[in-house]
Amino acid sequence: MNSKQIEYFLEVARQGNFTKAAQLLYTAQPALSRQIANLEEELDVTLFERGKSGTQLTSIGQKYYELFLQTKQAMDELALEAKKNGMQAMEQIRIGIPEGWDLNKIVVRLGQRLKEEAIPVEVGFRSYNYRGMMAQIQANGLDALIGPERMIRSMSNLTYVALPPIRNVLICSEESMPSEVGINQVMHDLRGKKLLLLGQEESPLIQEYQINYFDTKGLKLEYVEYHNVDSILLDVSVGKGIAILDSFSRGIHDAGIACLPLDLEMPICFAWKASRDTEVMRTFAEHLQVVWQNL
Repeated sequence: MNSKQIEYFLEVARQGNFTKAAQLLYTAQPALSRQIANLEEELDVTLFERGKSGTQLTSIGQKYYELFLQTKQAMDELALEAKKNGMQAMEQIRIGIPEGWDLNKIVVRLGQRLKEEAIPVEVGFRSYNYRGMMAQIQANGLDALIGPERMIRSMSNLTYVALPPIRNVLICSEESMPSEVGINQVMHDLRGKKLLLLGQEESPLIQEYQINYFDTKGLKLEYVEYHNVDSILLDVSVGKGIAILDSFSRGIHDAGIACLPLDLEMPICFAWKASRDTEVMRTFAEHLQVVWQNL
């Protein structure tokens, strides 16, 4: 006896007709008849009385019908429960990233890795300036963020893991770049240039970090504050000043801009709210670390 025989038996009993039952089961009538005959032979009973007026259950057939109906219902319920237990609910994670970062390669490779490992998570990336990202994580608009370690450690109720640091680059107009490219030569030739920074209100920690770097090089530069990176890139390209950006920043290789890697790295973290400290989140963080390290 098998589940197909039970299904066929129940349908014939409901329809009272082999031909109609075969049509509803999308099978040939001879095949249906054979399945019922095999079932009767196995049970050693006659389940149906076949006549010109149709097919009727015998008295023993009626008892088997009630038994098999309960069995079928129980089997369906168990199958549904097994399916639910086998399906993990997808955990959604909203991640903030700094405005202007190009993380396309990381996002693609991370998505492939999560799919291969069957990690039940759906990830959405949203870009903000630093101030906006901090506000969003505090207002529950984000579940996690990627950003400078100093910024992340300034906020409470976050759990974080370190990511490989990001190399910083100096950008200037192509005309301003010295012919002999080297960090010492560039620092010498850029004396008197204006340093273009994100405003104190937008990113106080990043501004302090960049100014301190030039202090270590013995440079005291006049600086101008901007509200966004796009404006900085535009003014750099036309020779209005220099800037330090992350190597992930979009636009640093645009026409009119020269780019020089610095002996400066920014520590980066992936952080998430304490309320979202789940096993899935920690597993996601581990995969993010692996992908980041293998760039």
